Amino acid sequence: MRGVESTITTDQQLAIQRWTLKTAIMYEYRESRRKHAERFFKPRDRRTMFENRTVDAHVFLFAGHYVGPYSLWTSDADIPLNIHFEGERTDFPAYSFTFAIGQLALQLFAFRYPVESGARQIQFALPGIYKEATVQISPVRWNRQWPPEVKFDQRGIIEWSKTWRTFPAAEPPSHGSGL
Repeated sequence: MRGVESTITTDQQLAIQRWTLKTAIMYEYRESRRKHAERFFKPRDRRTMFENRTVDAHVFLFAGHYVGPYSLWTSDADIPLNIHFEGERTDFPAYSFTFAIGQLALQLFAFRYPVESGARQIQFALPGIYKEATVQISPVRWNRQWPPEVKFDQRGIIEWSKTWRTFPAAEPPSHGSGL
């Protein structure tokens, strides 16, 4: 949380992922209740998280180094992710939660395939500078080096929080690994 150079082990990444997911679920529950909005995380997600520390959604987590003026900063969005699937644009239910505490910024992105789409995988890559400004924490694959090269100031974290809201739909590649 202080931006000190270190290695984030796979065990630490799993702990960060679970803590962030729990925090996002609680935050979304509180905010959607206040706004009388529909929730992305359903009762089954909350129960599964409580019992197994997982949810029934595809979850990605990225960490960034925040050097803005606030010790705590949050933003979330329940958004339709517009994906090109088999030649047609399809809205996938998605949720994005970005927050910073100290110098650690975390962004959770979760989505579900619409049942009617029959989809089994999508592909995406973070646009531009985000590759240099973030460390992918989840899915957990291997140890990661911390902090990333590029830091987020206040304007940067606001823009980062909008990533999935403005994510462009694109034709999927004809081959490659999916999510």
